[in-house]
Amino acid sequence: MPAIELILAYDGLPFNGWQIQANGVGVQALLQRAVRTMTKERTAVIGASRTDAGVHALAQVAHFHTKRNIPPHGWLRGLNSLLPASIRVRQVRQVPATFHARRSAKWKRYRYLISTGPVASPFLLGRAWHIFAPLDLRAMRSAATALIGRHDFRAFAAANDGSRSKVRRIYSLKIRTVRGMRPAKGATPKGGCIAVIDIIGDGFLKQMVRNIVGTLVEVGQGKRAAGDIGPILTSQNRRRAGRCAPPGGLYLVEIGYRLPFKRFRSVPLP
Repeated sequence: MPAIELILAYDGLPFNGWQIQANGVGVQALLQRAVRTMTKERTAVIGASRTDAGVHALAQVAHFHTKRNIPPHGWLRGLNSLLPASIRVRQVRQVPATFHARRSAKWKRYRYLISTGPVASPFLLGRAWHIFAPLDLRAMRSAATALIGRHDFRAFAAANDGSRSKVRRIYSLKIRTVRGMRPAKGATPKGGCIAVIDIIGDGFLKQMVRNIVGTLVEVGQGKRAAGDIGPILTSQNRRRAGRCAPPGGLYLVEIGYRLPFKRFRSVPLP
């Protein structure tokens, strides 16, 4: 039976995450209902990444199998007509029956947005973490180097993470500011800016990215030294790491299905 691959974007604010769940509405449930309306089959829709409640996606990947012979543009128009405006299917294509959105994925890229300045923008509410004081981005970049490579990341995993192995590989972690709002001497200007943290890895534990961001922010605030990250990793103790950053600043940006990961591709801000 042919497989259909979907690439979709969604605003995570109205939803309790990606997964189908008993309480609250998940993106997967609405997408699966739309697919079943079109196929008239008991189709299961599988997603590549289980984003948490309030987390956004620019390019979530999902797949399903169907006997229906509908061209890609038909799926695109049909599904978007059945989905709420906060969920949009961006691309559709037929893929080999062996394709699996989650198991076939080789790497994932997440982005976290932090706004700084004396006044929080109402337009970034639920879409960026606002921090009043400037951040020392140079110290944060220095701290982030300890995270690159293959490590046991249980110190940055949620207490209820169910993964058998806590070992993951981070290929790249970059911290920058939005163009035209560059910081002076590694710290964000007093007038404020948006800091962008992009992280690429072969997989992530539950809340791992948000816990990493929360810890790096504490480094940027001077509450921790840049050299603390290595000992936190080796401790394998969640209590040693920083707070969990709010979900609204996190975006699933890209999912890759080929290795090796070669370069950090530029992706526009949402």
